Amino acid sequence: MLLIVGGGCSSGGGKGLAGTGGGKSGSGGASGAGGATASGTGGMPGGGGSGSGAGGAGGRASGTGGDAGGGSGNAGNAGMTGGAGLGGDGGACACQGDREWIHGPVTAAVPQTSDYTWTVDTVTDKVTGLVWQRTMQVLASTWPISDTYCNNLTLDGHDDWSLPTLIELDSLLSYGRTKPAIELTAFPTTLSGEEWTSTPLAGFSDSYWTVNFATGETSFPAATEMHGGRCVRCGCAGLSGSTMGPGARFVAATDTVADTTTGLTWQRVAEPADGLGGYNWADAGVYCRSLALAGQSSWRLPTPKELQSIVDIRKRQPAMNTSLFQGPMGADLWSSEPDLDDATLAFSVIFSDGATIREAASDRNEVRCVR
Repeated sequence: MLLIVGGGCSSGGGKGLAGTGGGKSGSGGASGAGGATASGTGGMPGGGGSGSGAGGAGGRASGTGGDAGGGSGNAGNAGMTGGAGLGGDGGACACQGDREWIHGPVTAAVPQTSDYTWTVDTVTDKVTGLVWQRTMQVLASTWPISDTYCNNLTLDGHDDWSLPTLIELDSLLSYGRTKPAIELTAFPTTLSGEEWTSTPLAGFSDSYWTVNFATGETSFPAATEMHGGRCVRCGCAGLSGSTMGPGARFVAATDTVADTTTGLTWQRVAEPADGLGGYNWADAGVYCRSLALAGQSSWRLPTPKELQSIVDIRKRQPAMNTSLFQGPMGADLWSSEPDLDDATLAFSVIFSDGATIREAASDRNEVRCVR
């Protein structure tokens, strides 16, 4: 085991990283839960949900990569439109394309046990196709140590592991529980705390995004802080990207923007368009449910994960494509999810930098509805 003490390491016998000293130490995380189930109860790998939306008709990437589209629609929560189903058979494939962008349908706000299959060592997400390290070995370490650990990991016969990007790790969050905010049958040893991603804060080389599995929020601490880490690998060929740029996945009309990768259709202009006034969280939900736009009336507030799917995490002020999405730039946009620990709070995404936060439900924010 590699024992992390104040950012240094000393070698032992085994492969894990255990946190001590100033980090978040966890009990038993290094070896996992002995009698783990050999296979999950989540049904056959590779199956998409029924989904009502169109499958991804094309791919996208930022820079050099992209997504493969197509596949069957995947059912989501709260009427989420299906996107391009990827399956997830655990077969080897390289993470081609740009992993900072979503590669298929958005996972549900509250993932179900049936969304995963697992072995003792790994969990396969049938919605995203990603294969996850089941037991966290990096309990508390600096970002460089976590990154090195995942890059050097050999597990389940594979050596192509890495730290996940923000959009990848965010997909595991469950807004149906807290401390930890994750599906515990598939991930039984998850700690209630922050986990590192490979995604740097735009414009900075010494801060990296984390996902907080205690609260459901995201943030960007300094790389010298001590946090947990969970490795990931691409488990299906559906994650290989095309050569299409990020704009190619979006189809903009006068009032809407359709995302051919996720199957979601967005209100193009956030309201209020002048950025003045805004809605409290309850009124934001009423606004979306009452909205009639582009001949459609089935609009709703997006989940935090759905809002994250249109964040351009390589940008700040604002972290979004301003030629596609209009209205107040860098605004806080309400999501559909309340905070389970405090009924006075609800989740929003800040489009100045892309963070998911909790804030007072009485605050007045902008709204971008989805269907």
